[in-house]
Amino acid sequence: MERKHAAFSLGQIGDPSTLHDLETALARESISGVRDALGASVTALKMTSSDKGYTELERRRVIQDVYAGRPPRLS
Repeated sequence: MERKHAAFSLGQIGDPSTLHDLETALARESISGVRDALGASVTALKMTSSDKGYTELERRRVIQDVYAGRPPRLS
């Protein structure tokens, strides 16, 4: 549960410097719930990182959509 929450948190913070570490963790992770959280956060960082001017709320929406299996939305 801690790894899952950490993945969500890093994705929501939006610091692009964490992307490589999240992708590495995703490649190594075997637990599906953690993999899903990592994948959602990686997608959010690629689409809406803080250096692109997106807000934490926009990243949270993308993370929630991807985690729930929906196409990510930005509005």
